Amino acid sequence: MLEAAGVRFDRGEDGTPDLAREGAHGRSRVLHAGGDRSGAELARALAGAVARTPSIRVLERTRVTRILTGACGVTGAVLERDGRTECLPASDVVLATGGIGGLFLATTNPLSNWGAGLYLAFRAGAVLRDLEFVQFHPTAICPPGHAIGDAALPLASEALRGEGATLVDRHGTRLLAHLPGAELAARDSVSRALWPHVQRGEPIFLDPRTTIGADFPHHFPGIATACHALGIDPLRGPIPVRPAAHYHMGGIATDRDGQSSVPGLWAVGEVASTGLHGANRLASNSLLEAVVFATRTARAISGREARRAGPLRDAGHMPDAEPAGAARAVRRILDEGLGVVRSERGLNRTREALAAMRRDTPANSRRAAMIAIAELITQGALARAESRGAHWRSDAPGLWPGPPLRSLQSRDSHRVDFQSEDPVHEPW
Repeated sequence: MLEAAGVRFDRGEDGTPDLAREGAHGRSRVLHAGGDRSGAELARALAGAVARTPSIRVLERTRVTRILTGACGVTGAVLERDGRTECLPASDVVLATGGIGGLFLATTNPLSNWGAGLYLAFRAGAVLRDLEFVQFHPTAICPPGHAIGDAALPLASEALRGEGATLVDRHGTRLLAHLPGAELAARDSVSRALWPHVQRGEPIFLDPRTTIGADFPHHFPGIATACHALGIDPLRGPIPVRPAAHYHMGGIATDRDGQSSVPGLWAVGEVASTGLHGANRLASNSLLEAVVFATRTARAISGREARRAGPLRDAGHMPDAEPAGAARAVRRILDEGLGVVRSERGLNRTREALAAMRRDTPANSRRAAMIAIAELITQGALARAESRGAHWRSDAPGLWPGPPLRSLQSRDSHRVDFQSEDPVHEPW
């Protein structure tokens, strides 16, 4: 399907797909495009396919400020475009707004990815689930002395470790020789193994010189470009890295077709919680999920009768953007309390700090919206008194023996309830 849309995947000399292996994979199973530019290649091809489709109207420089609902569910959305506000009637709205990495100082995400889609769904009354499951990628590129928090950190792809690059300290000593799977262990395991070094301020390096060597710029052109922009030459020295917030397994609870608990409100991609990724996403599965569930959602919407709109209810306004400094305090709090390793004491401090900040923050500000999502994540992490996947509690390292927890949210407050059954969706 993707190749039919124009995606050019890498192939070997014999024309067969050039498959790669990444963390926690048992065999080579990942398709790449343009070396390490798979995402850019997908975006290029699919944007072209959209432009060639007459039935699709693209609105650029436009943002959704609220979801409108009625007695029967979604009735439309309010858009802000070129300084003007307009209402777009719709029986179905699909959110594909990405994750929440921008809530952290150290992140591989654009800083605009702070959970705006979750906030829109929260205000519309949708169920949110598993918000505490935040994956930290172990190898974000971060030179010593580099200012963290001003922009997204470039990613040293897991494919580098799949090709044999090793994680070492400043003396060249391997850091993960003791870890089952070593560099190709699951992301949560690798990040936790590196975390004590981060806490002590000890530099960490990813060394590709022995196994990849002079082929580095050819096989990984995107990473090579990012390195050179930061003054790093991966042919002459190792790449300085650190764990950073990368992917959100939690999100808007959906069924297998992407339908949320609000009729007519759908979610696809990282903003959705389908259950597919469990508590710790496997490398390269996010694009696959987006492609599969986008297809299922489109088929589900096109295959049913349009709902009749009832009386409108304003589901809340998306606050205007603020200077970057206004959000930095929120991001610093989450970095300290909701990082790779968590504890009840640290999470309680986080909750108290966010509550104090909320009391001093205008209710209609962007920072207030960020605080709302941050509080939901914090409450989820406090309620899950266990360690599972990307959610690691130093004070509760074992799995909880009871039924799985499920997180809900209330339309009119920041309260999150936890129940022991999940009637909305069973992971598959």
